[in-house]
Amino acid sequence: MRPYLREYGKLLDYQYRVAAIAGRRNKARAHASATGGALIPPSSCTDWTTLNSPHSFLAGGGEMGALMREHDWRRHPLGTPDTWPSTLKTLVRLLLSSNHPMFIWWGEDLVQFYNDAYRQTLGPERHPQALGAPGRQCWAEAWHLIGPDVERVMAGGSTWHEDRLVPLTRNGVRDNIWWTYGYSPIEDEAGIRGVLVICKEVTEEHLLRERLEQTNHALIETMDEGFCLIDMVRDETGRAVDYEFVEVNKAFSQQTGLRNCVGRRARELVPGLEQRWIDIYDEIAVTGAARRFVEGSSAMGRWFSVYASRIRHPGGRRVALLFTDITERKQTEEALRESEAKFRTIADAMPQMIWSATPDGRFDYANEGWREFAGVAPESLHGAGWKVLADPAELPALHAAWCASQDGGAPFEIEHHARHRSGEWRWVLTRALPVRDAEGRILRWMGTMTDIHEQKTISEELRLANSRKDEFLAMLAHELRNPLAPISTAAQILKLSGSDPKRLAHASDVIGRQVRHMVELVDDLLDVSRVNRGLAELERVEVDMRTVLHGALEQARPLIERQRHALVEEVGPGSAIVIGDSKRLVQVLANLLTNAAKYTPEGGRIAVALSTTLDEVRLSVRDNGI
Repeated sequence: MRPYLREYGKLLDYQYRVAAIAGRRNKARAHASATGGALIPPSSCTDWTTLNSPHSFLAGGGEMGALMREHDWRRHPLGTPDTWPSTLKTLVRLLLSSNHPMFIWWGEDLVQFYNDAYRQTLGPERHPQALGAPGRQCWAEAWHLIGPDVERVMAGGSTWHEDRLVPLTRNGVRDNIWWTYGYSPIEDEAGIRGVLVICKEVTEEHLLRERLEQTNHALIETMDEGFCLIDMVRDETGRAVDYEFVEVNKAFSQQTGLRNCVGRRARELVPGLEQRWIDIYDEIAVTGAARRFVEGSSAMGRWFSVYASRIRHPGGRRVALLFTDITERKQTEEALRESEAKFRTIADAMPQMIWSATPDGRFDYANEGWREFAGVAPESLHGAGWKVLADPAELPALHAAWCASQDGGAPFEIEHHARHRSGEWRWVLTRALPVRDAEGRILRWMGTMTDIHEQKTISEELRLANSRKDEFLAMLAHELRNPLAPISTAAQILKLSGSDPKRLAHASDVIGRQVRHMVELVDDLLDVSRVNRGLAELERVEVDMRTVLHGALEQARPLIERQRHALVEEVGPGSAIVIGDSKRLVQVLANLLTNAAKYTPEGGRIAVALSTTLDEVRLSVRDNGI
């Protein structure tokens, strides 16, 4: 619980969280009375991780913890504590660990639990029999006052009362008793299970306030700050050695933890009080110079923000103090400093570039990883300094994506280039998430930048290798189909040729050549790993292009004849020797002839010409198709 208090006629708004109740945040709002004070003092803490027994949540807790452990729960409708719902166990643990009066009503019967601090407000009429008893029965005489509040909370609402009169019988006498209390629903996945009561008996404060309102000190009593008048105490040498409290306000005790101070000396109330406090106040009493300061006291275990000024009084030794206990603030600041130091240590040890930005997108932190990657001081990237590392060509898109995330609060993620300390532009992945408060407002952005250059490079290489493989396999599948046509034709010739030796020999030659060609293509397929690495090679030997033309025509002729095309061969004189890969050249020319046969209407004309010059051999295929 963490109170946020504005008292004395001003709005009071505090929030507390019980982490075990599904992260539910309960709120209470109230209008403080004329002499209100801090409502929830700091609670004591217990390390629950060391409590391992089934009843560990009942450990400690003083008298009430002992009574709960000794209570015969076996005959109670709730059953033994180890069978209680986890929500109830958590709340009972919280209750027993708190120094502030707390009370629980659980279930439809409003079974009661309370702690030692609350037990002090009960008389013998209710304690200890109130433990485990139904609420309506226990508080019958006041149920017309508190019952409607309980019903409202069980229906999902909440209540807050400050300085409310709830008469009760205590020690055999029905007294007017004033209370400051709030009722909040206890809720888990099953719904509202009970009521959590944070309360304080304020009868003494109420009666004191009524008396003080009749005096001229009402203004002092309405202040949030602690107030007191002190008279300096000096020894026979005139040296200040102590001070005596002449008057204190109600907030004084809440701010200092001291009770019954009027007429007593500081070192009587706080043995070991540091001499510097006395010296500061005595200097003010002597010089008359008011002073505002922040100071801590080890003897009191607190920090204070103090304004001290001299008061005119016979003897010239009276000082007025107006102060606030800022212990929690100082502890929070120290915890924040420690947390920030830990974060920076962890962030600087990470291999990534860590950064944070304000809600409007301006960098306000960069870890040492930036120095390692970019060779720049991290602080130089603050504000919009990070843009110097972005590729100018990508900066508009990068900036637009960053602004879009800021506007909508969506997670930010983009791959882009960043300048490395070597001057190289490297691929990086930048991500950021918004950090929000309880109301969903963005407090800051926390992000990382990761060098993914090697991954991107490897990924691109794999993509290209896979593309080369696919292209090769597609080409090979096409090439494997071409030799099948002449083989099929030769097979038909064999079937029809009878015993004609010449035709049998020709068909056998065709089949032999095309089978050898297919074997070569299959060999290429089995060596596909070379293609993946971009290592496929071409033979470079002397090749007669007339032989190439003959092999290509042999593959394409069956399709040409089936389409009833007229094939015209124009082969010129002269040597047609070139340096190349015979197999690949046959594939290329066979593909040209096959495509001409496929895309020329039936009965068309296909002409293939081979001509030579001194330094060139030219092959051409012409058709009258599309």
